[in-house]
Amino acid sequence: MLTRDLPAEVLNADSLTVLLNHRALQDSLQAEGVRSLVEQRCPYLFAEAPVFITNNQLQQMRCIIDAAERIVNLDKWSDELPVSATLGVFYGYDFHLNAQGAHLIEINTNAGGGFLNALLQHSQLQNGWPCVAIAPENLQQVFLEMFRNEWRLANKTAPLKCVAIVDSQPEDQYLYPEFLLAQQMFERAMRVMQSLDLGPLRPGFRWPC
Repeated sequence: MLTRDLPAEVLNADSLTVLLNHRALQDSLQAEGVRSLVEQRCPYLFAEAPVFITNNQLQQMRCIIDAAERIVNLDKWSDELPVSATLGVFYGYDFHLNAQGAHLIEINTNAGGGFLNALLQHSQLQNGWPCVAIAPENLQQVFLEMFRNEWRLANKTAPLKCVAIVDSQPEDQYLYPEFLLAQQMFERAMRVMQSLDLGPLRPGFRWPC
């Protein structure tokens, strides 16, 4: 969250200034059909209070991101790196923030948690917090376009019409609620193969899409 009035240091120092609206979050989880699953499997998934950042910290992060992306777009670099690794779905940056500013921890080519965070943000829009959200409100549309863009990067000219969500024992994964939120998003836009287990799949397997 980007602070609007009070300094970020003040808001972050007092954990009681701004608290999570649990009722709004629970209602959103319930509406998406994942409330009981989240409460049973990962009850500490959402923090009690947000972390606020300053505009200077945001600009520092953007400068680091710009520099990293200039490097990976150099011809010599891109010759050694697959395109999908630089421009893939949920390509993101992890930062550590302290008094000295923003420090890059790692670059993720397929970071998790996006769907749950989108649900969290939408549930808290009416809280009246002293800040502005950095992410756009229509995050699911942004996510959907990420997948379509990756499809195009794979040199596919036909529209993306079918998606399979695949992992080893998907129902046992800690972030299985995220799988279900992703499935619901795709179902509103195209045909979806439900979360499939990698175990039975063998070379030559053809998706029934």
